[in-house]
Amino acid sequence: MIIKPKTITTTSAVTKVMNLKNRIEIFAALEDMHKYMEPDKVTGPDFCIFMFISSYSSGFEVKFGFPVESGWPGNEKLKVEQLPNLEVLSMKHSGNSTEINKSYGKLYQYAASKGLISDEFCREVYHLNDKGEKEIELQFVIHNWINLLSANLDSVLQSEKRAEIMTDAERLVLDSDETQRFQWIKEMMKRLDEKTSETERYEILTRCAHVFPAGQLKKLAETYQKSLTQNKNHLEAVDAVIEFIRQDPGWGKVPVRKGNTILSTKNPSNPKAYEEAETEAEKRKAYCFCSQIRNNLEAGLSPTYCYCGAGWERQQWEAALGRPVKVEVLKSLLKGDDCCQFAIDIG
Repeated sequence: MIIKPKTITTTSAVTKVMNLKNRIEIFAALEDMHKYMEPDKVTGPDFCIFMFISSYSSGFEVKFGFPVESGWPGNEKLKVEQLPNLEVLSMKHSGNSTEINKSYGKLYQYAASKGLISDEFCREVYHLNDKGEKEIELQFVIHNWINLLSANLDSVLQSEKRAEIMTDAERLVLDSDETQRFQWIKEMMKRLDEKTSETERYEILTRCAHVFPAGQLKKLAETYQKSLTQNKNHLEAVDAVIEFIRQDPGWGKVPVRKGNTILSTKNPSNPKAYEEAETEAEKRKAYCFCSQIRNNLEAGLSPTYCYCGAGWERQQWEAALGRPVKVEVLKSLLKGDDCCQFAIDIG
């Protein structure tokens, strides 16, 4: 098993989205797309992006396609979009495609051992070998938390203070293990608490959250705007968004509105382990979504770190309302609570 880092540069690509029920559908759809494409304009192998958050109740939401020559305008059958830069961990899958989950397990276990987390999708790339057979490359998409932190510090703080907070960041590399990564984050959080205001910490850390899928956020905005246009009432439009969340399979626990505040309480990350837990420590570990917290619950990490989780809520409601909101961390495991709960001020 060889796992290596790779950078995927910004790419022009022909893409299509579908609800996948069977892997065979991917290759059939790709073959159909190629019928409408000039071969000399294709610049790389076919790929498929699997979305972890989706409104489909069964199967997967996938975006598949292939890279094309920059500047190619598309045609009546094929539309072009720009895919962003990505950092990934890459691994070739060997063996039958029915055993691909075993390869994914190895890839994600390796990432976990390095304390790396993924954004809300993964990629597969389909290479042709010398025999014309498809070889599948699995790509774990890295959510580069440290780089986001650095960029957010740049935008919020003066350079001298920012440098102090990022002390020894250079010692962290992609191959650093989970313990090394956590220890640096713990020390950094202590410096952040000492050298910044509450407002600054909020702005820095909420922007480090996992990137919520743009397609899902668009649905919230459309729901809010449709209700607001029809009823001319802000709170009724918020209630329409909550009702959409209640009915759509792509969301977790349904939030509750109390006046101008929305209360959002997370469900357990691992419901089965949470139900079967025999101790409070086991239950808390099964509850938490964040690996940095989940694996280090008693290690003294600052509760300020949970502003990162607040950023998940911030993305959703700022997208829905089309304006800034303020998110307060009411409860968190790092505060000693048995759940994580956020209050969103919607004004």
